[in-house]
Amino acid sequence: MLSGADKSSEFISSLTRELVTRGGYIRGQNGIAVKKTNYATNVVLFAYNTTDIRISNEAEPSPSVLYTIICVKDKVSDTDREKLQAFIKEDRNRGVLTEYIVVDTENDTYMMPVGRKPSDKALSGILNETLSGKVPKQSVRQSAKRKPLFTEPGIILIVINVLIFAVGYMMQLKYGYDPLKEAGIMNPAMIRGGEYWRLFTCMFLHGDIVHLFGNMYFLFILTQYLRFSHGRFKFCVQYFLSGLAGSFLSFMFSNASSLGASGAIMGMGGALVARMIILRKNGNYGVSSYMNIIIMIGFNLVYGLFVPGIDNWGHFGGFAMGFVIELLTYLFSKKERTA
Repeated sequence: MLSGADKSSEFISSLTRELVTRGGYIRGQNGIAVKKTNYATNVVLFAYNTTDIRISNEAEPSPSVLYTIICVKDKVSDTDREKLQAFIKEDRNRGVLTEYIVVDTENDTYMMPVGRKPSDKALSGILNETLSGKVPKQSVRQSAKRKPLFTEPGIILIVINVLIFAVGYMMQLKYGYDPLKEAGIMNPAMIRGGEYWRLFTCMFLHGDIVHLFGNMYFLFILTQYLRFSHGRFKFCVQYFLSGLAGSFLSFMFSNASSLGASGAIMGMGGALVARMIILRKNGNYGVSSYMNIIIMIGFNLVYGLFVPGIDNWGHFGGFAMGFVIELLTYLFSKKERTA
């Protein structure tokens, strides 16, 4: 039989291990705290055997960071909730986003002063599993840690786009024209003639090195923001459906030929904006760390309205598709959680 202190220590060790193995977290320097990047916002978890823990003693307060403090105790007193409610009020006055979770290892339960579930779904699920003793065995557990950044779909797409541009450029030098652009550009007249593949292939073509660099840089930034919220399959589906939506709107409402990954990339921007709205609605995260990317997305949408030669239909069509897909995904997942 484990003592209360031993049980709390074992729970902290087990929870930390599972969060690192399956929750996408990484270990902090002190061996107890774990840290997760989520939508470019750091989510830091602190686990201690006391409720007398203040975030200012552990990390620099920042309005762009949500701090989740898990207080693990062998017995929770009636004063813990009131104490933590006061902490949360003080934190808000300082502009610090915090949530406190008090775990009662004696009764295998937890409570939150504000009476809601943890912000991170992965944390919530692993916390419940750890308390109920239903943590998967090591031999069958599947790791949820993301692989290195260069294996992310966004980075792979960048490599593909660069290679296609390089091949086309070399052909241009050798033959005097680029056959890839000739066969793949979004040309409304040719699409009406039955060459429907152009709606898809135009996403991999770019006009010049500046066009390519701008799009790939934007995709690189978005990949870093979305890599923890989007699985590889979801990222690819959202990317290509957004690109097709942009191509289709451009085909329907414009007679000009166009090319570029802008529609697909703006779709991922729309997904990020939707995620920010959802998080803001749930009161979980600040948006100050997102302002740079918001400005970048807004600039790309507005820029084409004042500069000729920009495929605005492709931009807005892709953005709208990505936004809608993300919103529908959230609504359906929320319905499943409450069913």
